[in-house]
Amino acid sequence: MLTGVGGVTAGITLSGTVAGIARPRSADDAGQQQRDSAAAEGDDHQREIASIVEDLLEDADVPGAAVAVVVDDEVVLSEGYGLADSETGLPAEPTTPFRIASVSKPVVCTAIAELIARGNLDPETPVQEYIDNGLVNWDEPVTLANLAAHTGGFEATNHNMWFPSPEDVGPLPEHLDPMPAQVRSPGTLGSYSNHGIALAGQSLAEAAGDPFAEAMAAVLFEPAGMETSSFAQPLPSAIDEVHATGEGGIGAAGRFGGLGISPAGAMSASATDMARFMLLHLNEGRLDGEQVLDPAAIDHSHQQWFTHHEAISGMAFGFAESRHGDTRVLRHDGASPASGFTSELRLAPEHDIGVFTAYNDNGLELDLADTVVEALLPDPSHESPNPSDPHRAEELPGSYRSIRHGTQAHDSLFTTTLNAPSIDVALADDGALLVDDGGGATRWVEIEPLVFEREDGSDRLAFGEDDDGELSQLFLGGTPSAFVETSWYQSTTLHGGALIGSLFGLGWAYNEYKPDRNREESRREWLASTRSDPDRLSSLMAHLGSGTFLAFLLLLLGYMTVGQTQYLVGYLTDPSSAFLLAYALPVIGVATTVGTVALALYTLLTRCWSPRRQLLYTLTALVLLGTATFLWYWNLLLL
Repeated sequence: MLTGVGGVTAGITLSGTVAGIARPRSADDAGQQQRDSAAAEGDDHQREIASIVEDLLEDADVPGAAVAVVVDDEVVLSEGYGLADSETGLPAEPTTPFRIASVSKPVVCTAIAELIARGNLDPETPVQEYIDNGLVNWDEPVTLANLAAHTGGFEATNHNMWFPSPEDVGPLPEHLDPMPAQVRSPGTLGSYSNHGIALAGQSLAEAAGDPFAEAMAAVLFEPAGMETSSFAQPLPSAIDEVHATGEGGIGAAGRFGGLGISPAGAMSASATDMARFMLLHLNEGRLDGEQVLDPAAIDHSHQQWFTHHEAISGMAFGFAESRHGDTRVLRHDGASPASGFTSELRLAPEHDIGVFTAYNDNGLELDLADTVVEALLPDPSHESPNPSDPHRAEELPGSYRSIRHGTQAHDSLFTTTLNAPSIDVALADDGALLVDDGGGATRWVEIEPLVFEREDGSDRLAFGEDDDGELSQLFLGGTPSAFVETSWYQSTTLHGGALIGSLFGLGWAYNEYKPDRNREESRREWLASTRSDPDRLSSLMAHLGSGTFLAFLLLLLGYMTVGQTQYLVGYLTDPSSAFLLAYALPVIGVATTVGTVALALYTLLTRCWSPRRQLLYTLTALVLLGTATFLWYWNLLLL
């Protein structure tokens, strides 16, 4: 169970009676009474928020949490809960730094917006004007506006991201070289991109004339008095010594590892600092009576820079949009599987409300920030329209997959299976749209052609056409990544079935064609005899090919399920000798597949085998060919 450490500052002002003797009422007394009433109401507000937070955290299996809530330009809650470090018993304080993962992104974009307001950067200028052209490996110009809204057109990849230790992280440009492939035109479809935000961060560094971490400190952290905030890797000792420890991190002794593309998620900050950050956004850049950021920077940050459809929420400058009734909410979540932290940030500027939460536990889905925001905002009024036959109804059903995955990168299988969720769409008998994202179907009603609203009014989606006029695109409000209808050959079910079939087929072939030699015959003699004995040569090819492919697939599945963090580090960032050696397996598999297919064709043409042997060997050749095709499709044949 988590409990608050410290307490919520009450701030109660007592007046009106002294020693039980009533004073004559005057104008000053009336004004004081109003102030007392407001203070008491504010204190009740604080208690209500604190109660919501404590109730949600009470039964959660979370080591520690940092929570900040800002209302009407005041910090009503800035608190640490539970333990910053489970092993040492160090309590979480309001000033305890947590890794805030991808909530780093809107912080980086706020600093960029400040330099835009100063005239040092321009959101519509191609970023190659600001960065070393050695990083530029794409064809179509990409702007800061594209990068902040995740419409740069880059494929998703985890390359050069995670390192065993922050000490292993080098300068940001090293980890951006090479950039992921540009697989679509900028500004057309959104796809959440860690590397895109990192590239924007490098543009900030170039404009500021300092390395990225130092530029963030100079542009934002130091002027805002965010004393426990840093992107440095390793962290300054004063921050590192009191930092929360993530659960399940890849670093030694439970500490988090390094993040090569640091703007995407390497920021550490406390509840106290994030409260100050939210105040900047809710008070036009003012803090403690000082104008810390240009008001234009806040306007840039809150402006909508991209939406897939004018009827749905889109992207602000580093923030995603969502709606609570008629209220626009700016938001961002963060989760770091390799460092062991989860975070949430919500801003409702028109009501001067901000909520930040962070936990030293990865993958947590408490939705605490949303619960607090919803408790503070007016209850939304909503009347759902009656379902009716939607426009182009016959074209809507299908399976749609997020485009946040790789197509050319070596980890395309990883990003597709873990980062690219699918949505299944069907039609109900009454005309409602049934949308299932894996958690059960929800009902949506068409409110205008090809625009649907969830029956409870909490979200909207829209459909769009591709270049051929086919209705193959689905857009969720506030979701950076578009969803595209999958073709039959892209089906997860098909590829999952192909993988399972390959494993069984390879296992059978490996056993069926294992060498059968006499004890008196040495291994060298047996291998030498395969040169003149087609039967033995064919068995050797089938056995070796199935064995190498089988071993590689089992290793790959093991890393992607049991050892994901090791996969992220060892496979995608700094391959060890073992990883490099593992990739000799598919090379051998492909070579033996070619030999097996050639022998199958030769024996089929010469009819030198019995029908049964020919059938089994042809099936083996097809299994090997199918496995090689599967690995080729997912860019896994070569490291």
